[in-house]
Amino acid sequence: MADKHLAFRPRSEFRRTITPEERRPKKIVSVWPGFLQIMHPSGYVHIPPCKPEEGVAYPVYDPVAKKVLADVKPHRVEHGIPYSFVLVGPDREREDAGEVVTKVYESISSRRHAMDVLGLADAGYDDLEERQVAPPVKTSSFFEQGLFVPEGDDPSEKELRDAVLRRDRWMDRAIKLGDGFWNQYHRHDMIPGDALIAAKFRNLSDRPWCQDVRPAAEMRCPACGDRDFSAGFKFCKACRNTIAYDADGTPYWVDDPARKPDRVLEVLGKRGA
Repeated sequence: MADKHLAFRPRSEFRRTITPEERRPKKIVSVWPGFLQIMHPSGYVHIPPCKPEEGVAYPVYDPVAKKVLADVKPHRVEHGIPYSFVLVGPDREREDAGEVVTKVYESISSRRHAMDVLGLADAGYDDLEERQVAPPVKTSSFFEQGLFVPEGDDPSEKELRDAVLRRDRWMDRAIKLGDGFWNQYHRHDMIPGDALIAAKFRNLSDRPWCQDVRPAAEMRCPACGDRDFSAGFKFCKACRNTIAYDADGTPYWVDDPARKPDRVLEVLGKRGA
């Protein structure tokens, strides 16, 4: 007797609604000297830093051919301006058509996908009514940092120079923000990462917040061992104990029983005893 309870495996239907030209991988170009990891609904997009002088071998992956392009380097210099890039392919949309069928449409072109990764968008048009239904999105934080999607296969000289101008303005604001946070908090962990990248790029090592940003080794609270502790803390945020420092910068717990005799001699020495 046949089982009344039949189990059906979910299945999907796939359709491609874009042209072969729209499927060609599109470049996201960057003149920003720092590594960027952009989280997108389609997955993480890793933008290599614009540092051709370091010679770091970042692989270039073709998302359409699904292979690494061994003969393609992610760093180039055109019109005297260095830049890095990553390739982005088309994206898909999914539609649930009942409990067992999922319709998948490859309907998002590579350019539209790349623009969306950066928070940008071309103007949307209704082909049937022949009118614009969505305005273009022309700027975003990534765009102001110096990232963009070129109109052609490769960036033009104007696109690169405009990106460098935007990057320089972003660096000016980042460095000014770093100075403001340092004057307010005097703590390295409060300095934005963009400010550190900009200061290093411009060789501003005289900034106090650019020096000894991270300790050479992991530092813990000498009282409770908490990891959320950095050089310069006068008390621990976890145990609220007072912390002092030796002449070489080593932190110690003021009320540490093991250091009580040394602490008494230190206090008496300061009083001239």
